[in-house]
Amino acid sequence: AYWIDGMMRLGLVLGDQELLARARADVAAVIRKSEFTELQEKGVQGWPRSVYSRAMLAHLDATGDPSVLPFFEAVWPANYTMEVGSDARSITQCEALLEGYAFGGSETLREVCLRGLAANEAPFLQAWVKAPCTNFSEGSSCLERSFELQHGVTWNEIAKLWAMASGWMTEDPAKANMYLQASINAYDQLDARDMLPIGVNSGDEALSGVAPNASVETCDIADFMHSKTWLLRLTGDAHHGDQLERAFHNAAPAAVSRDWRSHVYFQAPNLQRIPKDAYRLPGERYQMAEHHDPACCTGNQARLLPNYIHHMWMSFQGPSGLGLAATMYGPNRVSASVGPLGALRRVDIDVTTAYPFETGIHMVVRIRDGGSVDFAVKFRIPNWCKGPTLTVAGASVPIALAAGGFHEVQRTWADGDAVELDLPMEPLVETARTINNGGVPGKDTAYADGNRNNYVAGGLPYATVSLGPLLFALPLEGGQPWGFALDTTTPLEVVRRPLPE
Repeated sequence: AYWIDGMMRLGLVLGDQELLARARADVAAVIRKSEFTELQEKGVQGWPRSVYSRAMLAHLDATGDPSVLPFFEAVWPANYTMEVGSDARSITQCEALLEGYAFGGSETLREVCLRGLAANEAPFLQAWVKAPCTNFSEGSSCLERSFELQHGVTWNEIAKLWAMASGWMTEDPAKANMYLQASINAYDQLDARDMLPIGVNSGDEALSGVAPNASVETCDIADFMHSKTWLLRLTGDAHHGDQLERAFHNAAPAAVSRDWRSHVYFQAPNLQRIPKDAYRLPGERYQMAEHHDPACCTGNQARLLPNYIHHMWMSFQGPSGLGLAATMYGPNRVSASVGPLGALRRVDIDVTTAYPFETGIHMVVRIRDGGSVDFAVKFRIPNWCKGPTLTVAGASVPIALAAGGFHEVQRTWADGDAVELDLPMEPLVETARTINNGGVPGKDTAYADGNRNNYVAGGLPYATVSLGPLLFALPLEGGQPWGFALDTTTPLEVVRRPLPE
């Protein structure tokens, strides 16, 4: 399911007809054979259906294929109930149900999702809204119900669902707000307890606190990025964009080889400090290989690029009509309808940049039929950037950030108008201490099979060096001794060299 979703979205990003043909053939076969319904009848958990549905929704969005939504309504009829007793991830089917409804599916899809969430909401709302845990030490009475020792991928798959549902609960605004707050609080907890310097949560396989030897699955990287796109869309808070960007530029590329022909199952900030039998897991999972068992991470590596690229721009509706938000930066072209709702116009915006390896971002607005059009453009200003500058059509524009971390330019745009955005970067040395999230040596309360251990020692000092969204690392060849320390008091000098051709 991960693999087909990645194949479909990569094919769309690259315009690769071979990839698209293979992915679409698979989707057509699933619909033709009603394979989801067969799985349902056999009692198979709903989570794989949720993952595979992402590929189907990407296909629907790109082609308008009329066979997808009837298939969804056959798989999830009005009397469908989510079996979560054996696997909590079954409620992730809500993602497909709500997206299917948003694309024009029947009211049944929305109702089945909301009914399923309501039936299983109690422990999640208790943990993230009504009584959040404040003591994460071993033996704490609230540790287990906080989900702090949960499987990392499961956390990312479930924690966003409540925010996703909140927008479709107009009949109960108070409950909708509670659902939205549950997702926000869940990720605040993740940030405080498990966020690694590489930009994603630890997850080996369970959440593992923060430490040089706290690992993360490649699956977590893809799902964390996917969840952050949802929170960015739903809240408009640039903080989620900042996190998505850091994950994409650090954890994501570290998971794959430069030729994209091999990948790791696990990585950690200080990779060489992990012994071969770390956490009683096979040491090979930390090595580059064409395939790892199970194949979840092998499939998820294909989702890393599209999870970023597909969300570099987002549309929004403001007082003057439809506008565009520049949420992620990199070389790209966006084509969209903008302007007053009754008189939409098609525009293209071409973006040229070497960001984040350079600070300047150049954009040119092209209006399809010439002339001009009035619409708003929002620019995400990263929290780490202290002196951004913006020029529009040759005129300097003072930057005034809204509450969400975006600067909005509302104007009448003419064909060929140029935008120059500069996001200066200063080296940042940060010191912190490792965090034990409640795990204990030789024991993992999240798993009964004894195959994993999410223990890391807390309270130990460490430091990181960042430049903008980039985390710096010291390249060490295998076998070199670890005899290094970071001077956190001496100012750093940035030396730039030309990018390779």
